[in-house]
Amino acid sequence: MASRQRPCVALWLAAVLSACGLFPGPSPVGLPTAQATPTTSPALLNRGTPAASEVSLRLWLPVSFRPDQGSPGGTVLRDRLLAFEAAHPGVRVDVRLRADSGPGGLRDMLGLAAGAAPDALPDVLALDQPSLHAAALKGLIQPLPGQVEPSLEEDWFSFALPLAAVDGRMYGLPFVGDCLVLAQREPATLDAPQWEQLSAWGDQLHLPLADANARLLLLNYRLAGGELPTSASTMALDVDALDRGLTWLLDLQDRGVLSATSLQLSTPDLTLMALQTRGRGAVTSYSALATATRSRSGLSGSLPPAPGPQASTLVTGWAWATTAADGERAQLVTQLLAWLSDPQFTGEWAYGQGLLPTRASALAEWPQGFLTSLAGECAQFGEAYPSEEVLVSLGPLFNRAVRQVLLEGAAPREAAEEAAAALNP
Repeated sequence: MASRQRPCVALWLAAVLSACGLFPGPSPVGLPTAQATPTTSPALLNRGTPAASEVSLRLWLPVSFRPDQGSPGGTVLRDRLLAFEAAHPGVRVDVRLRADSGPGGLRDMLGLAAGAAPDALPDVLALDQPSLHAAALKGLIQPLPGQVEPSLEEDWFSFALPLAAVDGRMYGLPFVGDCLVLAQREPATLDAPQWEQLSAWGDQLHLPLADANARLLLLNYRLAGGELPTSASTMALDVDALDRGLTWLLDLQDRGVLSATSLQLSTPDLTLMALQTRGRGAVTSYSALATATRSRSGLSGSLPPAPGPQASTLVTGWAWATTAADGERAQLVTQLLAWLSDPQFTGEWAYGQGLLPTRASALAEWPQGFLTSLAGECAQFGEAYPSEEVLVSLGPLFNRAVRQVLLEGAAPREAAEEAAAALNP
């Protein structure tokens, strides 16, 4: 653990996929769920039928990454795509925007297109961590071509490559991430406070304890010495580590530090909203904090609270993936993948979006300041979230254990043992 001392019916669907400009499952922690209605980007969408001599590469993006002024870093991405077209005469990038999840979402539409309208599949698409893993296991996307497969010798942060690795193969190029952080209303150092240091906060700490995937609880379990399973086949719980994490939460409640609303807060955005109303601190996401600091001064942040001097965080993110297998088209796709993964571009875009870069050379493009320093801490000491199957399996068990301890009066050890027994009956 890195620590700091720490996606006739076929014709109909093809027409829908081609005509609709639909512009961050279980949702990745921190990546804000876009509520905007999917729409088109005039600069790169709806430009008519390509000329016979023109090759059109289909790029699917979530609403929150739309390449225009509708997203924080949109103009940076727009300019990058237009520059690719200028550098590759006869090639154009046809952008389609998709919702992040649900009907019409990236994962949903990728599965529908693969089954009923394969000619309408995207050449390149941006997928979040759980969607990429699911698409790879279903054969909806291809392993990365060797020309762009990332090397361990490059300056990737340690959390990045596991985000896009499935069964030992790379299915994507990670380009942005997000993680849990502690936001505070008062100036504070980047050093993560230790659990015991929160005892004097007094009804001032907001935690997302209603998160369906229990991401904060997974982090606490990890910080308390537990190993996160890498897959369902290795699923097991360390009772002692879960006991320690539950005991810390009970201690916060007993000392009056934990806000009364924490058991109703399900997302990082909600905890930050609660903090802006009252309180001293909130475990939220880097992206939420970065967005808030652009409209409000006085906020500071660090890695989340830890049981001791070692601190860390769990990181999720997005990666470029492809459905192209071989041939001339695949060669152009490879060039687009490389173009969209250039560290100078991804650094500038990540900063504009308020997300973490995935490479040190991308972070080096950022200006000096609090958000850059915090991003460096998160990138250096963070590790990748476990797979979606692990989150879906452990989340309900951890949430049940927390409610048993904080609402029903169960002893932390008893709740931890019950969770372990339920995982492996």
